[in-house]
Amino acid sequence: MTDTLQNTKDFILYIDDESMNLDGFELTFREEFHILTAQTIDQALEHLLNNPVKVIISDLRMPEMSGLEFFIKIKEQYPDIIKIILTAFADTEALIQSLNEGGIYRYIMKPWGETDLRFTINNAIESFNLKKKNEVLFQELKTYNQLLEESRNKFITLVNHTVDIIYSCDNDGIITYISPSVANFGYSVSDLLGESIFIIVHPDDRAFMKQELHKTFFEEREFVLEFRIQGKDGALYVVEESGRLITQVEGQKELTGVIRNITHRKRIEENLKMAKEKAEQSDRLKTAFLANLSHEIRTPLNGILGFSNLLVSLSATEGVKDVYHNSIINSCDQLLAVIDDILDISKMDADELEVFNTQINLNRFLDEIYLVYNKKISGKGLNLILDKGLPDEDTDIIIDRAKLGQVLNHLLNNALKFSQSGEIQYGYSLKKDDSKEYLDFFVKDEGIGIEPKYFEQIFERFRQIDEGDNRSYGGTGLGLTIVKEMLGMLGGDIWLESEVGKGSSFYFRIPFGHVKKES
Repeated sequence: MTDTLQNTKDFILYIDDESMNLDGFELTFREEFHILTAQTIDQALEHLLNNPVKVIISDLRMPEMSGLEFFIKIKEQYPDIIKIILTAFADTEALIQSLNEGGIYRYIMKPWGETDLRFTINNAIESFNLKKKNEVLFQELKTYNQLLEESRNKFITLVNHTVDIIYSCDNDGIITYISPSVANFGYSVSDLLGESIFIIVHPDDRAFMKQELHKTFFEEREFVLEFRIQGKDGALYVVEESGRLITQVEGQKELTGVIRNITHRKRIEENLKMAKEKAEQSDRLKTAFLANLSHEIRTPLNGILGFSNLLVSLSATEGVKDVYHNSIINSCDQLLAVIDDILDISKMDADELEVFNTQINLNRFLDEIYLVYNKKISGKGLNLILDKGLPDEDTDIIIDRAKLGQVLNHLLNNALKFSQSGEIQYGYSLKKDDSKEYLDFFVKDEGIGIEPKYFEQIFERFRQIDEGDNRSYGGTGLGLTIVKEMLGMLGGDIWLESEVGKGSSFYFRIPFGHVKKES
């Protein structure tokens, strides 16, 4: 128990060449402190080496060296120990020197008084302990500052390398901090620091953003908003901001926000939405196409069956039988056209359509088409006109005869279907462009015409101008899609001009694969 108490006492080293003085000091203070005594400097140094001394009390005048010289000697090695000088001489100059050079805490005149010395020792120990605590606190503060600096450097590194804008502003929207990532929108930090955050907000969104800023400061709430930013070059960006209020050390509140560029994400979302709508529309069109296809197939089949039954009727005259026979032929042609369209689209989807070029005489080829369609329009009040752009001897060309025929057949069938009177013209002319020769074909009618808003739509699959349940005109809605695909395979393109009530003109251009005859 005694050893434990002894270990908790503060160590005091008393140096004096008089053993009586040493005994008296130890006897007086041994209950309160752990007393170490030394008559020589060597004994004192040994005590310092082996014990945690807090206070040294030394006589000024010692045989080997003075107390002042001793304190000067140990000042660098033991800077924290409290040093007290005892002297019986009123040597003012020596005392001042000891205070200045030896780092003396206090001097006490001999003979010392117990109360005064105890008070001095206790104050010295308190000073020692306080100094040690301050050193610990200083070291902790230094460590905390280092950690804070490391954290600050990490934060600055993160902020400087993030693509998001991080900023702070006051309740008026004046920017107090903004990260260098604002350069992604064309601005520099100096452009915006001290300016209103609203100068980068799109003008149409500023009123809304000001209202949200005031709400945030008034209600002290977190928020997530979408709005638009205007770049320094005028470019527009869709951004998402999340923010909250932060109270500064001085008690002032600031809004800190993170602004993320979501323009690409919004574009993807918009594309997905459009793709979804297009898929839904495609599904509706396919449904309408199947319903229409059913009608397009049933109608000629019913005609074939019905007129076949009438044809074998014994009561039918020869003239009537001819009418029935023609109706059966027309129904078969109509059914074959539907089947051909379906087969062509299927081959296009499977990438099985190929180009088979052969040599043909274009004028004779167009004459053959004229004979077919001139017969079709007889009795309809229509006039078919063929306009050839070159003489017969100059129209030997290399081309896929079947595909060119399909293109012209689809366009002429449409002209015939949507015209009740007037003229239907078709033909071609020779054009030169950058030393290349092209054939510009045309098919013109004076029928119902097409509104400009449908110019692109009519080339899409299953699309028709009249898509209602009570359609006035037949067809699968595949004809112009097939035309465009086949012209692409022939190296050409198609466009149109039209006016509602006055008719339509379809044009397409293909390379002039001229075969020159030897002279």
